[in-house]
Amino acid sequence: MATTGVRIEAEDQHDLQSDTDSALGSETASSTASLSSSVMNYQYENGRRYHAFRSGTYVLPNDDQEQDRLDLTHHILSLLLGGELYKSPLSDPQNILDVGTGTGIWAIDIADKFPGAQVIATDLSPIQPQWVPPNLQFQVDDCETGWDFNQSFDLVHMRILGGSIADWPQLVKAAYDNLKPGGYLEVVDWETWSQTDDGSVSQDSNFFKWQNDVNSAATKFGREMNTASKLKGWVTDAGFTEVREEVLRVGYAVA
Repeated sequence: MATTGVRIEAEDQHDLQSDTDSALGSETASSTASLSSSVMNYQYENGRRYHAFRSGTYVLPNDDQEQDRLDLTHHILSLLLGGELYKSPLSDPQNILDVGTGTGIWAIDIADKFPGAQVIATDLSPIQPQWVPPNLQFQVDDCETGWDFNQSFDLVHMRILGGSIADWPQLVKAAYDNLKPGGYLEVVDWETWSQTDDGSVSQDSNFFKWQNDVNSAATKFGREMNTASKLKGWVTDAGFTEVREEVLRVGYAVA
């Protein structure tokens, strides 16, 4: 797993809107309301449920089984980070954005941790719980179709988005443009490539063939999956400074 933390310097940031602006302008609110009649019209295939908004742009389901997997992932990442939610050196954040929030579990935890901050969390699927901290707002949104927020952020958080993004440089640049001077972008993702310590699983095994096929299919789909090793380059190219990458190891035993 790779976690990349980046800081944006004040002199590099331009044309930010006032931090006193409301979280949602009338145009955004109207757009969100117009989606409400269709976003729940989920798609079903092979016994699994998929998102309706921007149907087909995200490959994985959004049903209960998938939500359990996402919450387990949150638990694993929490263990890797020693119980913390982030690595960035935040100090009294006022606005936080969670991109691709999934079940919303990280956004809920960060809103509880910083009750004085306004937290916005976006996703293609409205699968998040209704009872949430008062400083948290969930929005149905596609992070690749242009950001339309009326405030800038102290932290933009993205995690486990490999295989769901068509244009990573564009997404990272959007985060750059929506951060406050001195704000942070934190991107966390799995390296979707497994191997054994002792080399007991050979390169010509069915397991390795499956990995190759999955990555090949994702690339053909236009959303590369094994992107963790490229994150540092993308955020550096976007203009961020003080870029720091930390690679953490996740292992498991097979009985």
